[in-house]
Amino acid sequence: MTTVIRLGALALGLTCAALGCYGAFEFAYRLEGGLTYLVLAAPVIAATAALIPPIAEATWRSGQIPKALLWWAVLLPAGAVVFFSSAERVHGATAGAEAERGALRGAASRAEATLTRAEAELGEGASRRQQGSRPEAVRSRVQNQAGD
Repeated sequence: MTTVIRLGALALGLTCAALGCYGAFEFAYRLEGGLTYLVLAAPVIAATAALIPPIAEATWRSGQIPKALLWWAVLLPAGAVVFFSSAERVHGATAGAEAERGALRGAASRAEATLTRAEAELGEGASRRQQGSRPEAVRSRVQNQAGD
């Protein structure tokens, strides 16, 4: 039973590490616009941070306690880099979606204003045509023309 749990935990950990590496690569690639050393370093940092706990545990079990404590101390900044880079990716995705929604709201409000103006102009034109076709309006026009 413990073998199954350990294998499941290992599979879950490897999957999470692979997703973190892929996310770091994709974000850096999109940010840089091409393949640079920074784009290659992003997944390497994520993979290295994922490998620190097993290394630290192995050194602890082998009795090299000072070295294990150093590995655990190294995990803190490496984990912080991985965490904050993933938080930045999430923030970038959220901010991009919010900006897109704001742009769509602005376009919709401009379209509504244009539609309101067009309806008002159409209403004025229709009322002028109706006034111009009334018999009194025709008589007054004829009288005005005759008086000139």
